[in-house]
Amino acid sequence: MIELIKKEIEEIYTELISVRRCVHENPEIGFEVDNTYQLIWNKLKELNISPIKCGKKGIVAYINSKNVQKEEKTILFRSDIDAVNIKEKTLLDFKSQNEYMHACGHDIHLSILLGFAMIAKRHEDKLKSNIKLMFQPAEESLEGAKDMIDEGVLLDCSEAYTIHVLPASKYKSSSVLISKGGIIAPSSDFFEIKLSGKATHGAMPEKGTDPIGCASQIIMAINNIITREKAISEEALITIGQIQGGSTYNVIPSTLKLKGTMRTYDNNLRSKIKIRLKEIVSNISNAFLCKGEIEFVSGCPPLKNNHQLSKKVQKLIKKNGLALVNNIDEKSSGSEDVSNISEVIPSLYMVISAGSIMEGY
Repeated sequence: MIELIKKEIEEIYTELISVRRCVHENPEIGFEVDNTYQLIWNKLKELNISPIKCGKKGIVAYINSKNVQKEEKTILFRSDIDAVNIKEKTLLDFKSQNEYMHACGHDIHLSILLGFAMIAKRHEDKLKSNIKLMFQPAEESLEGAKDMIDEGVLLDCSEAYTIHVLPASKYKSSSVLISKGGIIAPSSDFFEIKLSGKATHGAMPEKGTDPIGCASQIIMAINNIITREKAISEEALITIGQIQGGSTYNVIPSTLKLKGTMRTYDNNLRSKIKIRLKEIVSNISNAFLCKGEIEFVSGCPPLKNNHQLSKKVQKLIKKNGLALVNNIDEKSSGSEDVSNISEVIPSLYMVISAGSIMEGY
């Protein structure tokens, strides 16, 4: 059976490359994924798989086993489909034709899930479980998984699986990296701080209220959370990534906006830091005679792998000689909004080495 499936994968390989390159050439971000959505929808219809809209721009579809009752629990396989808001600067023949880029591998992820659907559909009479496909937008903004969960995507699912490609890894290309279980990636929360003062000429600062000076003190206090308010054993990061305000050299502006992100592997510490950020913004703003507000725009909890699923999948891969498996203890510093799924049902997040430093690519 394994050899037959490998042969069938070879048969669809060229088609999947074509799909991936089409998506890579036409990237879309957030929930604005109309063309990508339509491509996936059409491909599923071609396979005689009925797509269903879920949430703002997600797609789900079922491949039901004839050996399993419909009311029995279903296994979920998920892919993200959105790109990143950066300009591609490569010489690829299929490089992005717009201002965005598939720099995080989601074009590959959705191609893999479509390939999985093609093979699973051929063998639906042999499946031992029902399969649910989940094509999710807005992963990069940490909104898409929650949006689909709120629409009930997990209600009939017993477990979930996700893969992510890792370029230029230290592992042999095509090997699979699976953690033993537990927390494997941090939470992430995007926040915006809005400061309001009173504009005035730089030569007469006493006639206004300076949000820039206020912002500088807030940034210093935020950094102090990391260096002085948590124990050495507690892992957390806070980054201010953007400051917007002012229009010229010699005028103190009336408003200023800061954007940042915070990450931690512990939900309790996550909550504690959020409280401190609110206190810092409020207290320092008052001290500088400004009005300060902080909004947590979007976020996701730490990602956790299920121990039992990790053992099961590693054993299955090794038994069938499907790939080299690396059982790793390392945590990622990058976040993933599939963590919202891992909060609800047992989940396994796997990484595929898609290019190896040791092999020169």
